[in-house]
Amino acid sequence: MTALHEERAPVDTSTLRRPDPPAPEPPDTAPPAPAPPAPAAPHVSAARLAAAAHRLSECRSLLEQLRDLADSLGGTRLTAVVGEVHVARKLAGVVEQADHQLAVLAAGPPEGDAHGLAHLEELLDQPLWAVAQQVHENLLERRRNIEEYVQLLKEQYRALRLNFDHLQRLVEKADLVRLADAENERTLAVEGIGKFRASEADFQAGRYDSVAVAVQHALTLLSDQGLTAGEGPERAVDPQRFDSYITSFEARIAQAETTERRLARRAELFLISGGDVNQGVPYKVLLRRPGYESIQETNLYDDVEVLVADQDLFKGTVRRIAEGAVQGIRSAMAAAAGGAQAQADDAGESPVRRAVPAARAQYEHLDQLDPATRLEKIGRRMYSLLIPDAMQRLIDETSPLPLTITSNNPELPWELLHDGNNFLCLKRVFARMPAGQTFPRRTREPLGGSRREGSRVLVIRSVYGEPLEQADREIEAIEERLASMKPAPHVTRLCTEDEVTSSRLTDELSLGNYDLIHYVGHAWYNPEKPDQSYLLLANGERFSAARVQRLLEGHPVVFLNACETSMSASPQPGQSTGSTIARAQGLASAFVYGGAQACVGALWPVFDDTAAQLAVRFYSELIEKRQRVGEALRRAREEVRTSQQDGITWAAYALYGDPSYYLGASTITAWGIV
Repeated sequence: MTALHEERAPVDTSTLRRPDPPAPEPPDTAPPAPAPPAPAAPHVSAARLAAAAHRLSECRSLLEQLRDLADSLGGTRLTAVVGEVHVARKLAGVVEQADHQLAVLAAGPPEGDAHGLAHLEELLDQPLWAVAQQVHENLLERRRNIEEYVQLLKEQYRALRLNFDHLQRLVEKADLVRLADAENERTLAVEGIGKFRASEADFQAGRYDSVAVAVQHALTLLSDQGLTAGEGPERAVDPQRFDSYITSFEARIAQAETTERRLARRAELFLISGGDVNQGVPYKVLLRRPGYESIQETNLYDDVEVLVADQDLFKGTVRRIAEGAVQGIRSAMAAAAGGAQAQADDAGESPVRRAVPAARAQYEHLDQLDPATRLEKIGRRMYSLLIPDAMQRLIDETSPLPLTITSNNPELPWELLHDGNNFLCLKRVFARMPAGQTFPRRTREPLGGSRREGSRVLVIRSVYGEPLEQADREIEAIEERLASMKPAPHVTRLCTEDEVTSSRLTDELSLGNYDLIHYVGHAWYNPEKPDQSYLLLANGERFSAARVQRLLEGHPVVFLNACETSMSASPQPGQSTGSTIARAQGLASAFVYGGAQACVGALWPVFDDTAAQLAVRFYSELIEKRQRVGEALRRAREEVRTSQQDGITWAAYALYGDPSYYLGASTITAWGIV
C-alpha cells in the first residue's frame, strides 16, 4: 500500500552559519544590536492535507467493511472470525488516533503543522492496513462460499423438515387409531422433529450451526432406515425410497383406521331366559348387527329352548372348574409347606399350581377329555343350542366388530362360546352387558375436571382369611410395570389393616379421581341377594356391591382380580324374567351400574401368578398401547392361554360394560386387596 505524502528536499546543514560570539556591550550612548530572525516553520500544503483526509476515509471504510463481514460471518456460527475481529479492533485504535490528529490539524493555524501531518501519514501508512486489505479479500471469499453452503443448507432443512413434519402427522394419526406396530416410525419422528424444533429459532435468526446439526442428524436417522442416497456431503434423501416408506406407513394407518371404526361399534346379542317349562328352558334371542361398510344394520329375533340338563351342564362347568381350582390351589400350598416351595426357590421357579377339576361329574364322557378340550366341547354345544343358525351366520360376518352379550343368566359361561373355529372371546372383542331395571347411575365428574396431569394409582394390599401366596409378587409386578411407563403414574399404596377399611374405601370411591381400579383378593357372591355380594377387606369388613354402586364417582375401568366377582344374579326355577333382571346386582354389575365404563371380574378362583401375568399384560395394552379395553383383555387372554399349562385360566375373566372404551390420557387407579 503506497503512503500518501509529498517528496521533501534534504536540508544542507553545511550552509548554515554558526552565530558569532556576543560582542562586548557598547557604551551607554550606543544603541543595542538587533537579534537575528527566527527560522520560518515548514509550510503544509492543502493538497497534502486533503490527501491524508481522503486516505483516512478509505481506511475507515475498510474498517467498517471488515467489521460487517466479521459480524455477518460470525453470526452464521459456521466459521470462526476471532483473528479478523482482533485485527479490526487494532485498526479501530489506529483510526481513532488518526481522527484525533486530523482534528488537531484542522483546528491549528492556517499554515498547518508539518510534524502533525507527518504523524497522521505514518498512522495511515502502517503495514497493518496491508494486512487488513488481505483479510478483507479472504472474508469476501469465505462469505461467497458460506452463502452457497447456507443456500444448500436451507433447502435441505426445509425439505427434511417437511418430510419429518409429514411423518409426525402420520404418527399422531397412528396413535389416534391405535396402530400397534408404529414404534419405529414414532421413534424416527420424535428424534428428528426434536432437533428441528430446537434449531427453529436459530434458523429464523440466521444462526446455522444448530441447523446444520439438525440436518445431519435427520440424514443419519434416515440413512439408518435405508432412505438416503450418496455419501458425505452428497448424502441426501432418496425420494423414491422415502415415498415408498411413507406410502407403506399410510397403508397400515388406513387399515388400523378401518379396524378402529369397526371397534367403535358393536354387534349385540340378547339372550333372555324364562322359567323352566316341562324340563325345558326357553330363551328369547335377539341379534343386532350394526351397519358398516356396505352392510345394512340388521335385527334378528328368534326363540330357542334348551333342556334343563343342558343348562345345568353349562352352569356346572363353572362350579366344577371352581372346585378344581380351589383343590389345585390348596394342594399347591400344602406342597409348598412340605418343602416343594424351597426346592422351587432353589431352582428359581414357583411350584406348578394348576386347577384339576373335581372327580364328580354328570357327563362321564366329557370328563374323559382334558380340561381344555372339555371347555371347547361345552362351548361348541352352548353355541349350537343357544344361537339360532341365521344368527350364527351374521355373528361370523361381524367378526371384526366387538360382540356384547346381554343376558339375565350370567352364571352361564358365555366366554366359552365356540363357533367351531375358535372361542368367541379369543377371536374377537367380547363383553357382557349387565341387565337391570334402571339405567346406570349418573355420577359426578371428579374435582378439577378431566384435565389432570399424570396418572393416579392407588394400590391396596389386604390380608384376611385364606392368603394368596403370590399377592405380593402380583402387586410388585403391577407397580413395576406402572413405574416403567412414561410418564409414570402417581402411586398411593394402602397396605396395612388400618388403611384397608370400609371408611377409607368409601373416601377413595367417592373422590372420583380414578380411571382404573384394580382389585386383587377375596370377594364373595351371594346368589340369593346379589347386591349383598361383597369385597372382603383386610380387617374382615364386608364392602357390599350395593355400597359400591351408590358411592362410586367418576367413570373408571375396574379390574377385580378376585374370586366370584363377575357373577351376577341368576334365575331361580319358576321365577319371572323381570324379577330375575332386577336382581342382577353382583359386584361387576354394581360397578358398571355405579358408573364404571367397564369391569373385568373372575368367574372362578384363579391362580394368583397367572392372575398377575394377565393383569400386567392387560395394563400394558390398555395404558401404553392405548388399546380399547375389550381388545386389551383379548390380547391378555391370548398370552395367558399360550404361556400357562392349565388351559382354562384365560377363560376365567368376564368383561362387563363398554368394550370399546379406552383410557386415553385419563388417570389410573389400582387396588390390590388380598
